[in-house]
Amino acid sequence: MQAIPGIHFQVSRKVSTKPDPIGAASTGRHVSRVSLGDWLSGYCDSRYSPSHTTADHACGVSVILEGYLTGIRGVTSLEGSGARNVLEQYLDHGLEFLTRLRGSYTGLILDARNQQAYLFNDRRASRPIFIREDAHGMRAGPELATLARRDPVLTAVDPVSICEFVLFASCYNERTLFDAIRKLPPGSVLSVTPDGRVSRTRYWQLDIDPNRSPGNEDDWVDLALEHMDRACSALRAVLEKPVLLLSGGGDSRALLASLLRTGKPVATVSYGTEAGDDAPIARQLAAATGSPFSYFHIPTDTLHTHFLDAALRSNGQSETVDTPNLGSFYDGLAEHHDGAFQGDKGFCGTPPSGHDDVLIVAGPIGLDRAKRFSDMLETRTRALATESIMHSLAAMREVGRNLHPVDLRDKIYYEQRMSNRQNGFSAMTLRQIEQVRPWLDEDFIDLQFALPPAMRIRKAIVRLMVDRANASLASIPYASKDSIPQANMYRQLIPRQPELAEFIRGQFGEHLDSRLAALFRPEELGRLINSMLAGGSYPVPSRIWWQSVPGSWRFTARRYEGDLIHPVSIVLRLMQINLLLGSFETSVR
Repeated sequence: MQAIPGIHFQVSRKVSTKPDPIGAASTGRHVSRVSLGDWLSGYCDSRYSPSHTTADHACGVSVILEGYLTGIRGVTSLEGSGARNVLEQYLDHGLEFLTRLRGSYTGLILDARNQQAYLFNDRRASRPIFIREDAHGMRAGPELATLARRDPVLTAVDPVSICEFVLFASCYNERTLFDAIRKLPPGSVLSVTPDGRVSRTRYWQLDIDPNRSPGNEDDWVDLALEHMDRACSALRAVLEKPVLLLSGGGDSRALLASLLRTGKPVATVSYGTEAGDDAPIARQLAAATGSPFSYFHIPTDTLHTHFLDAALRSNGQSETVDTPNLGSFYDGLAEHHDGAFQGDKGFCGTPPSGHDDVLIVAGPIGLDRAKRFSDMLETRTRALATESIMHSLAAMREVGRNLHPVDLRDKIYYEQRMSNRQNGFSAMTLRQIEQVRPWLDEDFIDLQFALPPAMRIRKAIVRLMVDRANASLASIPYASKDSIPQANMYRQLIPRQPELAEFIRGQFGEHLDSRLAALFRPEELGRLINSMLAGGSYPVPSRIWWQSVPGSWRFTARRYEGDLIHPVSIVLRLMQINLLLGSFETSVR
């Protein structure tokens, strides 16, 4: 399995102590090494050639850039390599130039003039950067597990993050599964000095003007089409053999229309099971436009053979074991394509009923919305996670207290779901192919969040764009159900497939990691697993204060009716964490 391309470096806390040599794994890609004095060393692992990823100036400034640029605000056209453009901008404007960059990248500037190092990412954090600090210094890189393996102390799991992962299929804010490791948030620059001082600043944050003009709907649609075409044109230049991940919904449909307007048709591909209408409608969309189409069938009879691979590819960032054989899908794509257009969106569709509902609609929730999972937690773990998550959710609400509920919903959706959950999934694809995501183009994001809230309810703007851009695509119904495996499908499969059931039993039995097991009441976790393996009814709580009250069964039976997390999702997400922890247990003990 390929590593995620990216920048790796380490810093010693003491100037007199030279960092340990960092070795690059054999990836078949290009590796460029860098250093600054005797206190920083690193390398860039990239699909792009060294002439693109590295640049130096006689004054003592060096740059490495992993990823690509699509533009620089104020610059008519890009000439030369990505790293060379970054170097020239830094020499002319200092770090202020970061606000002007467009693209998907991480970068490192080494300035020998003032003995400073600057690590930065793009506005979407589209390529992962994880950071750990200890008494000896700091390390950074794109692989969470790589940093955790280096020291047994660092593998202490964060109980709050474990709970967030189960609730959200990712962690909130900057957390990771490990106490000692954090991820760099979007639009950030990390400054490091030889004496070990580290400071982080945000050079960009999403800002929504609550008093903006509503404008005219036709004008907004024209602008949206113009921005989408510009983004697709710029991203076409990044790839030689692109493919569009096509679904039956609206986001990739709008991309298909734009790609047809801005150049020759691109290959399209969809994946799924026989359930749902998502993949069949994708086939119709491709046929209506004469676009080459292929379909990857997701088999459901050997899921357990892919679980470990899925957990490792995800790198602990987002849920992938719900569709574990997607790794095989991307391996196959990489044989014929160098990158994939993805229909990510910067906002969701479901309208919130008010400010109290925005978190539920956007994705992040607390333990009060997942009582079954909460009942399974060990008492101290539950108390710690409840308090911490409530604090995080309150902070999310607070920053948008003056915003329209739809604006606040989309702000949280963008800053949490896109920056954490969806970016984690996209990082998995980076192992094999490049990612291009026009819906998250920086200027298009600014436009989307300038739209009136009504145009983002149920993604009205997407359908309006398709209606105006391509009548044949607009006439095809929109899919109503995904074609990928769902929790209820697993509920039916597990009791009928002995090997699948045995695999899950082992993960929560003899192979259950002690760090994970310590967070739960074993009897409650065991009862859920056993009910699922047997295909029986989900268990009710066995130790609630009202259990001794006559007629309490009425309350107990309804306790989980409002849960937002399916019991199967609890099991799959915990199993994914367990598989990741177990994958490097031997190397840290």
